[in-house]
Amino acid sequence: ISSDGKLIALVGEKVYLWNTQTQQLTLVDIGITPNSVVKATFSPDNRLLACCSAETEFGTSEIIFWNMVENKINTPLAKITTGSVPTHIVFSTDGMLVAFDDEEDVQIIDVQKDTPIARITDHTKYVNSINFTPDNKQLISTAYDNGIRIFDIPNKKERKLIGKANQIIDNTYIIDNTTLISVPEEGSLYTWNLVTGQSKKLPILADTESISALSQDKTFLAIATTNGAVKLLNLKTGQIRSLINGAHSVINLNFSFDNKFLITVSINGTV
Repeated sequence: ISSDGKLIALVGEKVYLWNTQTQQLTLVDIGITPNSVVKATFSPDNRLLACCSAETEFGTSEIIFWNMVENKINTPLAKITTGSVPTHIVFSTDGMLVAFDDEEDVQIIDVQKDTPIARITDHTKYVNSINFTPDNKQLISTAYDNGIRIFDIPNKKERKLIGKANQIIDNTYIIDNTTLISVPEEGSLYTWNLVTGQSKKLPILADTESISALSQDKTFLAIATTNGAVKLLNLKTGQIRSLINGAHSVINLNFSFDNKFLITVSINGTV
């Protein structure tokens, strides 16, 4: 979904844009055939749409960049070939950089110049999250090796943080330039200070196969569990509220752009 909430990208054998205001569906001709598109990500300024193809017969994947303003394939950054299908494609908040995972590696590309900034190769297992800090000076990546990699973009230097044996680092959110939250599918939630490397357990647990969402203003963290319960954690005060105690598992939840609503979807179709 675009940052202004006006467009939703629908992917499959083709890419379509759904205009939420006019209710019109438009085909985006990115030229990927016969491979389907598995992911689409808008840049923060909604100028670019990054579309990721499914795996090709050669075991590779492609990220195609569509220019939303000119309604054509972007230049100079038009296409990137990866060794595997990326799980995460993220833009910096100013839209100048794009980063994506390639199994155990992370690549950072300059969007305007179509030049590589860095390739982070220090993870020993698959990468499970990538985030830019709000000031765009650091890229934070985590992986199933229980490690956090902090890449200083201006100085091109890397730091490493290692979690404890009982800490699961997954489903992460960047709160500010120094704070990361890890919300695993099951187990304890932790905040990490990216400067000191210290971690702190949050007063809430994630259930088996739980899902989470962060409010747009980064004040509230919502967690939905398999037993149908939805809890809301105020990250500033530490207060926890129980919102829903349903009988059906919640399979999706999101905050509205104005942070006034939390929308949940249960496995029985209840919204």
